[in-house]
Amino acid sequence: MRRRNIILAGMAGVVLLAAGITSPTAAPAAEFFAGKTLTMVNNYPPGGASDTEGRIFARFLPKYIPGNPKIIFKDVKPGINSPADFLKAHDFKIAGLSDAAVHDVRNRLSLDLLLGPVYGNVTGFRGFAPMFKAILQNEVQFSSSSIPGYQGTVVPTMVEPGLVIPVFHFEVSKSDGTFQGSPDVGDIPTYLDLYKMKNGKDAMPSGIKWEALKLLNILYTNLLRTVLMPPGAPQEAADALAKGFDGLANDAEFLAAYKKIVKAPPNMITGTAGRAVIANISSVDPKLVSFFKQYIADARK
Repeated sequence: MRRRNIILAGMAGVVLLAAGITSPTAAPAAEFFAGKTLTMVNNYPPGGASDTEGRIFARFLPKYIPGNPKIIFKDVKPGINSPADFLKAHDFKIAGLSDAAVHDVRNRLSLDLLLGPVYGNVTGFRGFAPMFKAILQNEVQFSSSSIPGYQGTVVPTMVEPGLVIPVFHFEVSKSDGTFQGSPDVGDIPTYLDLYKMKNGKDAMPSGIKWEALKLLNILYTNLLRTVLMPPGAPQEAADALAKGFDGLANDAEFLAAYKKIVKAPPNMITGTAGRAVIANISSVDPKLVSFFKQYIADARK
């Protein structure tokens, strides 16, 4: 078996790979590609001219190749093609909302602990849609999303077409201080998986940045969408609403509708468990407060 690599003239950086095709010494042209699937690989950043032109070629070329093979177009940028590759990344830019946003601070802390100061920070995006557009245009190379946002938007528009690669997801912080990966994205390594991949199987982050990251993980994973009553609300009103959410968490019709629209099941923490999460963060160590203030101020310099 021999792999044939054919460079298409006029399409810079686009290579047509026909993996596992035997030498065509005796096969008629019409039979050579019959029933075959070809992968057209673009080794330039997605969103550029070679990406656009390559997809047009991949769409119309098969009908003129004897045997009418199927062509799959795939962006594979040099360098980062797997979570392991990401551990060697440097000189890239991350996208953010504002220097003080939980989304931004958590991303920067996670990269500080995992890679060190090897990235640049681009902030001020007005929402995730402009952020994702900037990634497709290669203006920035890193960002994050909630799991519902990832499943509903990022997967169909960027992951499945091969435009981006998910490198890790943040664990959920449990009430006992341990961490648990999300079953909704079980095919993606957790942050600690990647940390241990780089530093050893028994390694764990430590220090003030790790304590800060753990707190933000609780806020962003366990309290991403929080329903609170206004001060002075009657306890009976709070109890009635709590009962409503408890019922919703077990309502099959609601769960099915939510998953159909959001592309992921709801992660609901209600009643006593919900109050326990809030109680655990009701008193933040003053050292952490001071750290956050300084960390955000440093990012603005």
